[in-house]
Formats: sequence, structure tokens, C-alpha cells
Amino acid sequence: MVAKTRRQSFDSMAWLVAWSFWREGNNRVHNRVALQPVGPAAQILEEVRLWALAGFRGLQVLLRIRQLS
Repeated sequence: MVAKTRRQSFDSMAWLVAWSFWREGNNRVHNRVALQPVGPAAQILEEVRLWALAGFRGLQVLLRIRQLS
């Protein structure tokens, strides 16, 4: 269970992960191009960074956690 204060961050991250896998699947089928296994993870982190730069505060928390580790 996710704490209510972190729910928006969690939901946004879950959506970004699902969306990234959807795009990767479409890319493989329609463009016959597949990323390396690490590729989708890097794209997800880049999306998180861009959303945070655009002002979405829910994902900024996740960036801070990543920077600390």
C-alpha cells in the first residue's frame, strides 16, 4: 500500500512505466527496432526528469530519491 502523500508520485510513475513499455512494444512491431534491455529504463528516467523540469512536483520526489542512492 502506498501512503496517501506519495500516491500521486506512485500513480504517475506507474503510468510512465506502462506507457514506456507500450511505446517500446509499438516500436518493435511497427519500426522493427528494439532497444537493449536497459533502454526502456533509461527512457523512463528521462521522462521522469522532463516531467519534473516541467513542474510536475509529484515526480520530483522520485528524482531526489534516485540522486541520493
